[in-house]
Amino acid sequence: MAPKDTTMHSFMTTLNSSSNRSPSLLSPSVAVLGHPVPVIECIVAPVVPLLDLFDVFRNTESSLECDKLFALRNLAMEGQDSRFQPNYDISLCQVLHQYAAAFVEKNQGLRLLRCAGFNGEPDDGLPSWVPRWTSSPYPETISSWEFREDITRTSSTPETTTKEFHSPCFEDSDKKKRLLVLHGQLMDTTKSVGQHDSSNIFKYLAEVFSTIESLAGEKQTFPTAERQWDNMIWTLAIGNAAKSFESEGTTHDYQEAYTELRKYMESKPYEIWEPPDSPTIKNFQEQKEAMWSYVRTAILFAEKLRSAVVAESCNGSPGFVPSASHIGDEIFLVDGATVPIMVRKNHLTGHYWMLGECYFPGLSPQATPQKIRLY
Repeated sequence: MAPKDTTMHSFMTTLNSSSNRSPSLLSPSVAVLGHPVPVIECIVAPVVPLLDLFDVFRNTESSLECDKLFALRNLAMEGQDSRFQPNYDISLCQVLHQYAAAFVEKNQGLRLLRCAGFNGEPDDGLPSWVPRWTSSPYPETISSWEFREDITRTSSTPETTTKEFHSPCFEDSDKKKRLLVLHGQLMDTTKSVGQHDSSNIFKYLAEVFSTIESLAGEKQTFPTAERQWDNMIWTLAIGNAAKSFESEGTTHDYQEAYTELRKYMESKPYEIWEPPDSPTIKNFQEQKEAMWSYVRTAILFAEKLRSAVVAESCNGSPGFVPSASHIGDEIFLVDGATVPIMVRKNHLTGHYWMLGECYFPGLSPQATPQKIRLY
């Protein structure tokens, strides 16, 4: 997550990029969630979407959780929309549901789904398609992840969609707006789900590498030639990242970092950073620095998938799913989206529960369109 001291910088950047007016550094200011904002900018600010403000102010705190939503309303283009009016007579869950339903009605359902999903079954009456904007950590998405473009493009790689598509919506009979209707395509179901998430990064990576090696050894069919498996072994864990996330202007050779990491993992248990016993590695500090860019990027990517675990689909494709996923959960690509989601079917009602985004490079959707209902 972005450090707190960048919050206002990000906000002003978003604000200025959306405005034709230049900010006045001499204008008086008011406090917004503890941050001073020039009054003149408060006048211009309604051009900023409320969902953008939720992202920018994700690290702020308030005495009441609902105030994290209410306090930003007057700075957003939705400020005059009655559906976003503060209401302290209803619960936080009701506020979240009311806001999310309003965004769906404003045709922002696809963006809503990027941060939706919940690790577990319903327990608070809040639909799974409603983002927990006030939660900590703030819900992440891989839709903005910068993928390399020199590897075969996948369903999880951002692409420009030109065809018309059905936006997520409510049925006319659903007066309470509980079921979100999604049009899209079923991609596959999960055949196996890993046991280790990124809280123990070495066990997590070891499971990722062994899963890919096992599939490659079984000669499972893959969209491209054998060379694709050679790429997959080191690109999957880092989401085929296009850049370093250490600092601006820093570049890393992730494939080389992966090689150094495998040397280390072969010489020590996957528990802690400590000098390996192998005499072939003379300078542990250099070794640690060489592989750190890979490890760090793998952690960041896993966190965007709600503490991911490695998984295998029924057609033999490796990928990542939220840690609450089970065998038999379905991979669904919503019409118009670039990142598939994990859903679990309630066989009693026929409705689906959303677990979050997932990542299966190379997996293709089926040709038959489908319609599902999320609760």
